[in-house]
Amino acid sequence: MSEMLQRFIGKYCAVYSFDDSFGVVGEITALTDGWMEIKTKNGVKLLNVEYIKMVEERPVKKK
Repeated sequence: MSEMLQRFIGKYCAVYSFDDSFGVVGEITALTDGWMEIKTKNGVKLLNVEYIKMVEERPVKKK
């Protein structure tokens, strides 16, 4: 799965969990050892890629 997620590095995306218990929106900055690093407006979050159901690229909101 990590190979497929590589194309989203550097892009602004919404990431959803397999059971819809959480969703994160931000820029995907890295994929390492089964973890995805996402830079959000509230800081950096780490997600285990085994719990990801869907990644959706989003347009960047302009201020």
